[in-house]
Amino acid sequence: MKFIKNNISLNAARGLFSLLAFLIIAKLGFTQNLDSVYKPSSIFVYDVQAPKSKVEYKTLTLTITDKLFLGAQMKVVWSSKYIDNRGYTIEDDATTGVVQSDARIWLHPPRYDYFGILENYPFPEIRAPLELKNIWSSKIDVMGGHKDLNGKKVVSHYEIIEVTKNEVLQGINGTLVKIDAYAQINNEGEKLQSCFLFHDKIGFVQMVFYEDGKPLIEFKLIED
Repeated sequence: MKFIKNNISLNAARGLFSLLAFLIIAKLGFTQNLDSVYKPSSIFVYDVQAPKSKVEYKTLTLTITDKLFLGAQMKVVWSSKYIDNRGYTIEDDATTGVVQSDARIWLHPPRYDYFGILENYPFPEIRAPLELKNIWSSKIDVMGGHKDLNGKKVVSHYEIIEVTKNEVLQGINGTLVKIDAYAQINNEGEKLQSCFLFHDKIGFVQMVFYEDGKPLIEFKLIED
C-alpha cells in the first residue's frame, strides 16, 4: 500500500509539473515583447497617398511621448505637412494615444481634417501570436467628436494573412506581418476594408484604408 501511495503522489506531481509547463509555454506563445516597439521620443515619418484629398500631403509624422493619454495609453502626436489650394505649405497636428503591451499594440490613426474619415475604419492593431490565421475583434464606442458616429459602435475584425521571418527593414531584422481587417458600424452594413503591414521591431510600416476596393488613404513608412 505504501508503494501505491507513493506512486499516486508521484503521478500527481508529474501532472502538476505538466500543467505548469503547459501554462508557461502557452504564455510564451502568446507574448511577443511588443511593449518595446513604440519607445518614448521615437519618431516615424510616413509618405501619404490620398487621391481624393483636396490638398497635397507631403509627410505625416508620428511622435511617441513619455506621457500618458486617457490614463492607460501612451500619448502620441500625429503631425502633417501639406500644400493647400493656394500653394501654401500648412502644418497641422493632433494628439491621441497608443495601447501597447507585450501581446498587443493598438494605434490611433490621425483623425483630423481629411483623415477624420478613419474613425470609421479599423485602427492599426496587432495581437500575439504573430502567426497565420490569428483572428481577433475590437470595438470602439464613439462618445463624441464625430457627428455621424456619436453613440454608435465601430466593430473591427482582423486576420493575419502573411508572416515573413527575418525581414530586414531600416537595417533591423524582425518578423513582418500582413493583417487584413474590416470594420462595420454597430457590426452591420457596409464593410470598410483596411490592410496593415507590421514589423515586430519597428511597428506599423504601411497602413492602407480602402474605398470600393481602391486605396483611399495610404501611409507608408519612409526608410532612413
